[in-house]
Amino acid sequence: DITSTITKSMLIEIAAERDMKADQKNKEEIAEGVKRFNAKPVAGIEFLVERKIINRDPQEIAQFLMNTDGISKIKLGEFLGNDGDLESSVIRAYVEILDLANLELDKALRKYLTRFRLPGEAQIIDRLMERFAAG
Repeated sequence: DITSTITKSMLIEIAAERDMKADQKNKEEIAEGVKRFNAKPVAGIEFLVERKIINRDPQEIAQFLMNTDGISKIKLGEFLGNDGDLESSVIRAYVEILDLANLELDKALRKYLTRFRLPGEAQIIDRLMERFAAG
């Protein structure tokens, strides 16, 4: 009947509005996470994990870093080059996602290095190149 139809219509509108607000909140939290990552990468990742935007899974973190606008290439290079357990597992996942196996060396290296900026520290560059070679 008419009352039932109106009630269903109102419920659909309320649900759509709630979803829109949730999407906006999610976008704001992602933007805040990117901002924090660009200041202190590990703190940005922790923020995103705490807000349940991403899981602590290296594959998911790598996907997020690869596909999210606004991530600083400089900070990404610093993060991926760090020697921590999290960073090491994320760079392995990152290289795996890039799927460099069937590319010629120069093309694979170019694809790898266009995603982030190499830090100036020789030790970090060495680690990043070792991870490229292992991938």
